[in-house]
Amino acid sequence: YNYTSWQRLYRIQRYADADGITGVTLFDETSCGTAPNQICGCNNLFVDSQGGIYCSDSQNHRVVKIIPYTSTLIVIAGTTNGTSGYQLNELSYPSSIFVDKVGNLFVLDSGNYRILKFTPGSRNGTSLFSTSWYSWGSYMLVDDFGIIYYTTYNAVYRWVPGTTYPTMILSGVSFSRLRFDTYGNLYTIDYSKDGEND
Repeated sequence: YNYTSWQRLYRIQRYADADGITGVTLFDETSCGTAPNQICGCNNLFVDSQGGIYCSDSQNHRVVKIIPYTSTLIVIAGTTNGTSGYQLNELSYPSSIFVDKVGNLFVLDSGNYRILKFTPGSRNGTSLFSTSWYSWGSYMLVDDFGIIYYTTYNAVYRWVPGTTYPTMILSGVSFSRLRFDTYGNLYTIDYSKDGEND
């Protein structure tokens, strides 16, 4: 399946061959808000191995889990009233999110320049490391060993569990998405031309 979020329509669609070009609406709301049936647009969308759908509701400073076809959601990280903060149960403009095979949620908490880990059922995160030295993070990926890769404006960084700081592994151009193949090779997209933004 392919999933996409329409931020200005506050809608999440699923696209599969059987769905046709119109797709299937999994979540739909007409206005931005903090109610149990509202989001203010998904900065990032993640679908886990069990089909669970997670939305980084950045403007509301929270991460929510979508209940498909019901137009309801569950707040799993951040506040329920749309306020930001820096405590371990608060977020500030979360961007990329990732859920591993055992249900741990990783949040690139961009406004607080850090990456948090939330274990299943917990609303209090653990701060893994600070990204403040490396600019605003945009996209994150976690491998099976818990190693975190994330992109900034012009670099890709890697953080290994047990270390204090991430290390830069790629630089010089504008990176966006990250993906692994079945052999563990890392792929990324350079969305600039000759090192300059289009």
